[in-house]
Amino acid sequence: MKMHVISKSNDVLAGFRLAGVVGTNVRNEKQLEDCLELLLGDSDTGIILISQDVYEMGKDIIARRMRDRRLPLLVTIE
Repeated sequence: MKMHVISKSNDVLAGFRLAGVVGTNVRNEKQLEDCLELLLGDSDTGIILISQDVYEMGKDIIARRMRDRRLPLLVTIE
């Protein structure tokens, strides 16, 4: 299973990239929704890490998309 990080910060993405984790930079709710759609459609995605600021920006979208799903695991990071 793959891990993916979603953040507004290029520094966060660079840090995770050094650890071998692919990431996506999102700036608005539309980008977040598009990113989640792609990740949730990929059965290999096991963990999605979302920065706290992105979570706060799109918590309604995230709740709607993750409702009744067991995988992938969604973890917020600071």
